[in-house]
Amino acid sequence: MSFPVISEDKAAGEIAFLDTISDQFSRKLPPVKNTVRAIIIIPAKDEEDGIEFTLKAIQSQKDFPDQIIPFEFYEVLVMCHNCSDRTFEKCRKFRLDHPGFPLQILELNSIEANTVGAARRILMNIAAERLPENSGLIISTDADTIPDSLWLNHLFEYINKDIDMICGLINPTVSPENHQADTYLKAKDAYMTLRTKLECQFVPISYDSWPRHSYHWGPNLAVKKEVYQKIGGMKPLHFLGDVDFYKRVILAGYKVRHSLKAIVNTSTRINSRCTEGFGAELKVWTEWQGVGYEVEGLEKLISRFEMYQKIAQNFHSPSFETVKELMELSGVELKSIEGCFKESPNFRAAIISFEDHLDRNLFWNEKFPNTGVLKACQDLEEYFSVSPFISAKDSECKTDA
Repeated sequence: MSFPVISEDKAAGEIAFLDTISDQFSRKLPPVKNTVRAIIIIPAKDEEDGIEFTLKAIQSQKDFPDQIIPFEFYEVLVMCHNCSDRTFEKCRKFRLDHPGFPLQILELNSIEANTVGAARRILMNIAAERLPENSGLIISTDADTIPDSLWLNHLFEYINKDIDMICGLINPTVSPENHQADTYLKAKDAYMTLRTKLECQFVPISYDSWPRHSYHWGPNLAVKKEVYQKIGGMKPLHFLGDVDFYKRVILAGYKVRHSLKAIVNTSTRINSRCTEGFGAELKVWTEWQGVGYEVEGLEKLISRFEMYQKIAQNFHSPSFETVKELMELSGVELKSIEGCFKESPNFRAAIISFEDHLDRNLFWNEKFPNTGVLKACQDLEEYFSVSPFISAKDSECKTDA
């Protein structure tokens, strides 16, 4: 998975510009209550049709006794950026109709800050500045996304736990009418679940154990204030900024949990605000009949996760022989593999570092060409039918970060 390439000078200049905007907005907002434990940020561009539903779902968040979560425990920041519709007016009307709801509305029109990545950085910066406690959560979602009624409650559970970032489950709200897109969408979800299950069998992680998912996207993620500030915030990338953020959290040695309980439902629209990402993928599946959808097959996944397993074991019991074996299996240069261990605070970070080298490696990718997603799902299901899942509790390969 490749990220946009931006020169260091341009990136630094853009970040400085966005951080100046963040500071200006922060100074204009009223003081935050010292009882606030989380701030929910929502970038919104031309979302007049859905923003009220998102705000209503947040306003209706409940705890386990089925009581509405008191408004003094959280705040909502919406930034209507570069809108050509009535998104801002819809947000303002919602606040007028619900005067007790802790909603702050920002409006920005800027050619230089015209991406969701830029908007998300500005909002997360403001949230970090406003949160009273370092353990407070900066929670990211989208304006076409509807949180489950217990979403916020399940995220609150991690405030006092030794978890630094929570990636929630994201469910598409409506299946596309196109048969091909519907088939691929369901197959992708099934494949990601099976792939994650396989990874958990080879490389169990105590704080992120099975059952879990593998999504780490902007519509449903939460990070503690202190962690956000220490890694330098969300980069304002045109796309995949959320994935980049997730990787940097792990590379810095922090713990991430993929929660199945903190759930949101998001749209499956094909007129995406971004030319890349999920919406663009869905558009291709909808409009290009006969297009293929290829993923890593069972043999390739086993090869990948066996190497991850060796990395985890070698991190705790260093062996140059294991490092050489990794080089031979992957085709990644010895120097690069050694760097993964030297620069990583724990084995999970070493795996993420190695993963970037592996994904770009021509030798390994030619040795294990990708296969169709339907075939991959079938092979994975057959694998688990004859090789029952071994949990982290029972596995001989017990690993911890």
